[in-house]
Amino acid sequence: MRKMNKRILSFMLCLVCALALLPTRSAAVSAVDTGRETALTVSYTDAGAPVSGVPFEIYYVAAAGADGTFTLSGDFKDYPVRINGLSAEGQRALAGTLAAYVDRDGLSPYDSGVTNSQGLLYFPNQRSSMSTGMYLVVGRTHASDGRVYTTEPIVVTLPTQADGKWEYKVIVEPKHSAEEQKPSDETVSRSVVKIWNGDVGELRPTEITVRLLRDTQVYDTVCLNAENNWRHTWKNLPKYNSDGTPIVWRVAEDEVSGYTVTVTLDSALFIVSNTYDPKPSDETVSRTVQKRWSDTGYENKRPASVTAELLKNGEVYDTVRLDAEGGWQYTWEELPRYDAEGKEISWTLREVSVKGYTSSVTQTGDIFVLTNTYDKTKLPQTGQLWWPVPLLAAAGLGLICVGLSMRKREENE
Repeated sequence: MRKMNKRILSFMLCLVCALALLPTRSAAVSAVDTGRETALTVSYTDAGAPVSGVPFEIYYVAAAGADGTFTLSGDFKDYPVRINGLSAEGQRALAGTLAAYVDRDGLSPYDSGVTNSQGLLYFPNQRSSMSTGMYLVVGRTHASDGRVYTTEPIVVTLPTQADGKWEYKVIVEPKHSAEEQKPSDETVSRSVVKIWNGDVGELRPTEITVRLLRDTQVYDTVCLNAENNWRHTWKNLPKYNSDGTPIVWRVAEDEVSGYTVTVTLDSALFIVSNTYDPKPSDETVSRTVQKRWSDTGYENKRPASVTAELLKNGEVYDTVRLDAEGGWQYTWEELPRYDAEGKEISWTLREVSVKGYTSSVTQTGDIFVLTNTYDKTKLPQTGQLWWPVPLLAAAGLGLICVGLSMRKREENE
């Protein structure tokens, strides 16, 4: 019996090992079928009741790739926004940013329509089909039965990933607010502040242009710069149109080369964030070196100039002299992006050693920040005199020798 049990146990162990070696099915999401037709349904209800007649426009923002990523397309191709890998809050900010660009530039919608008696709107509506891609959904202000509905724009990806698979037919319920329709002379204020991310301050543009939009029209234009602390406030703006519908205020920034932009609204404050993100051309790139000094209190030790070497795949490609006259910076334009074999070139930087300083290089995009830190020598503490120490030590040794000699003489006597 004991031998039989051992045989059964051995058989079970072998069976488990064999099953473990069998190929398992991958849980990875399949590729996107970019040629497949898609559909979008907008569902609009307020306090559980459907709202009819709400106008919507959709805009084709980006094409979908088989791997589930998106590439800006059509009217949106050159807008400075990031569209992949966004959180829910990032997508919300993207929608507001793009909606402002739509109104600023008067873009034509991809499709449009109004919700039916069930509060539903089906896309495609005026078109025969819809492609895969990313869409901006903009709901316009709507007044009905003494109430006014204001809708927040959203971005929708078709297909959308759900439960490990791609859904090509999607239903969305845009966020909105509702209030009584009442004409009023009430006013509001709106402020805008500029934030810079991931760049080098010295190389930022000296100013940027921001446009305030009232519903779909440009209402005012301002320039933000260091002198006004990159901020502005509009006061006494009307809150309502003459028909009692609330005015939708938005801001749009004129494009800034080398940066992406995101606009978010915090109560009455528009936060315009620019993140450094240079877009190299297909064939060439640029590299900039910016010199910084870390030697407070020792500025008189700085050399009149330093030498920086640009390396192409580890080999010296060019040498430049940086000095105060040139603003301690230099830019190489139209550097080749690829080598003869089609491989992307690695551009790096190093500095010819500067006596008394330690050099370090950091890189942000196409900008090298070259920092020299002064090597401070350890000085004696203030108020202490060190030169008598050797003399006192020698005198002490001499006294010891004299004492020992006198003691020896006394013992001999």
